[in-house]
Amino acid sequence: AAQAGADEGADDGLLGGWLLSAANDGVLKLWDLRAAARTGKRAGTPKLLASEASMHSGKGIFSMHERGGSVLTASKDGSVGLTVIALSELRAERTWEGVCDGGVVKAVAWSGEGGLGPSTFAAGGRGGGGGRPPSGRGSR
Repeated sequence: AAQAGADEGADDGLLGGWLLSAANDGVLKLWDLRAAARTGKRAGTPKLLASEASMHSGKGIFSMHERGGSVLTASKDGSVGLTVIALSELRAERTWEGVCDGGVVKAVAWSGEGGLGPSTFAAGGRGGGGGRPPSGRGSR
């Protein structure tokens, strides 16, 4: 999973020129895509600014959604994590366990504008069959 910021020179928010990536190792990474141009390195070599590995027990991250510098991640370990981008750092804030009844969480997204609140999210995945719907709602 990856989310990219704006093209170089554009000023449309926090992720301008940065890339968030996550993979099967459960690590969320923040990359500076413009660093290669500034340092004279060959094109295509971004600079790793920060990584956060404490949210998901080393299990893979299926999806993520960034809004306003707050990143939700959905994991194979059945949790949803909240990480905040502060300057060029990633800070783990909170983890919601058992969101899909202990099953794998495959998707996560912040609620829409004007929805249930600025820190409400929805998550879906494969539940463990305990009767709880495969969605979660959390707030900071």
